[in-house]
Amino acid sequence: MTRPVASTDAIDAKAPTSTEVGAFVIVRHGQTEWSASGRHTGVTDIPLTPEGERQAASLRGALTQFDFGYTSASPRRRAWRTADLAGIADPQIDPDLAEWDYGTYEGMTREEIRRARPDWTIWTGTPVGGESAEEVEARARRVIERLLPTLRAGKDAIVFTHGHFSRVLATVWLALPTTAGVHLLLDPATVSILTEDRGDRVVARWNSPSAEARAATD
Repeated sequence: MTRPVASTDAIDAKAPTSTEVGAFVIVRHGQTEWSASGRHTGVTDIPLTPEGERQAASLRGALTQFDFGYTSASPRRRAWRTADLAGIADPQIDPDLAEWDYGTYEGMTREEIRRARPDWTIWTGTPVGGESAEEVEARARRVIERLLPTLRAGKDAIVFTHGHFSRVLATVWLALPTTAGVHLLLDPATVSILTEDRGDRVVARWNSPSAEARAATD
């Protein structure tokens, strides 16, 4: 089984990848008011905070090192605005990149949900009126199928999307159960890189802030 190697180092150099394929770059959008307060944000189309816009702009330098043949973003403005601020103009808007539909749990924190369902997690319990893990996984598979030809041609691909959906993309890439996404912590405005190494699908970087963001925390 492929053993992913995750790194939280700041992205100040392109991750080494196999010559077989390009890099599959996943960017989670910058901070919103709800991400800052831990509220589940699926279909609600809220903007970035001023801090979220600053975070997104700080990614610009990190992304110039790639040779993108495929650029795409979720239809939610927090995602495509992150792309714009990060220097990726006019990405293709892909509805499949939208965040998990949380149904009646939209806008609620995990603690609020657990008052009614004490053991609930998004990975093991379908939100009332929302998407199942299987439905979200199917969307992730479609996204990967669309960008694979670009990677096979040796070009890089980038998607701007959301926290939970990014984690599902990684589990699908690695042929892991969707429930394994619980182990893949992902912060706002971070870059993650999936690729292949000697024919195996791997994680080259995960949850990496921009070099600027990393320097601010040192």
